[in-house]
Amino acid sequence: MGDTAVDFFLENLKQLRTSSNLDFTIDEKLQLQSLEEEIKYLREFLKITEKKRNEHSEVMKLVMQIRDVVSEAENIVELFVVLVIKADHICL
Repeated sequence: MGDTAVDFFLENLKQLRTSSNLDFTIDEKLQLQSLEEEIKYLREFLKITEKKRNEHSEVMKLVMQIRDVVSEAENIVELFVVLVIKADHICL
């Protein structure tokens, strides 16, 4: 997952959180908002370190770990949405 993919996931989280097609509880919306804020912090780190990645192997390792965590979060959110859709019998 590259930096563009992180940006795309952030946009998807925002759209998901504000969607009127899905019936999230208040707690679920707050959790999505919290995740969005955490990913924004990670995205800022990715921007700051963009030029240093090739100079420092430790920075590149951390960047790869961030990408992996964001990718895993994206998979979990997608699974969660599928479960919400199945529970509510929503046809999108």
